[in-house]
Amino acid sequence: MNDEKLKNQLGSNIATFRKRSGMTQAALAEKINFSDKAVSRWENGITFPDISLLPVLANIFEVTVDELAPLYKKAEQLWDKYGVAVLIADKVSSYTGTAELCYDYKKIEDSLGLIENCLECYPKDFFREFSGEYIGATPCIQLVGTGDTAGVFYDGDDYKIVQIDVNDYSSEEADDTGWFFCYTLHHEIGHMISFTMLERADKSVFPLTEERWNSFNPNDFEYVGYYDDEKESELFSKDDNSEYFVFSYACSTPEEDRAIIFGKAMNYYMRHENMGFNDNIDAKLVYLSDCIKNVFVGVDWDEKPAWELILDHKED
Repeated sequence: MNDEKLKNQLGSNIATFRKRSGMTQAALAEKINFSDKAVSRWENGITFPDISLLPVLANIFEVTVDELAPLYKKAEQLWDKYGVAVLIADKVSSYTGTAELCYDYKKIEDSLGLIENCLECYPKDFFREFSGEYIGATPCIQLVGTGDTAGVFYDGDDYKIVQIDVNDYSSEEADDTGWFFCYTLHHEIGHMISFTMLERADKSVFPLTEERWNSFNPNDFEYVGYYDDEKESELFSKDDNSEYFVFSYACSTPEEDRAIIFGKAMNYYMRHENMGFNDNIDAKLVYLSDCIKNVFVGVDWDEKPAWELILDHKED
């Protein structure tokens, strides 16, 4: 179902169930403390009720929230298609930092569209490898609002969770700024992949090791080891260090270095940009990709993954 149909379905469902219940727009509005104009705008797809209101409407209409709101169904379809659990609104059970649950229908709708665009770039069944016997942890993407960071990854025994703040791009300007949402998502997925590879290093023929990773950096280079803008910038600008890192934040930890390279590579691919890295960063990306292929053994690697394709399309 495309986004336009998804958008219209909620309004159509509200109108259908309202009429089936024998209510006028004014009668429904009175029950939920809204104006009849608001109900009319919902039913015509002009505006959307907060998702927090959907359980109330579903209860009035004596239907389930899933029957009423297509966004939950859309999230379920992403699980069916890609093997990633996408959690929205009240389905988000825990979250980090200062984040709050997001009930903004339009932002969630836009975010689900961007998530699907991003997941489509990965090899078939790539994410199902996480929940398989070899790794055994369900990959999740959860959408929150008003967080203190654009994205964060946290690792659990049964779940690997990428948390994305939907407020980090404007719905009205999605065509211009959706790239930042996508970069953030790919960046945090890069963390998910990296942590998984380190966990499985003792069972991999070609493991990811910090010693090998550091061999691609300048001699005697040491990461800051934590997040400090000033120290990262100082280290980045020292000697020829800038030739080995995408930007200064990559000097904080090897985990961030890998996630930044992976996120930027995927974003270059999605934006169809003939941009890439220099030879030093290319070498890191090649090593990272080789490690991924040797851990995610159930994936068909006959075709090059998206993150490798930028190596073929760099500008001379």
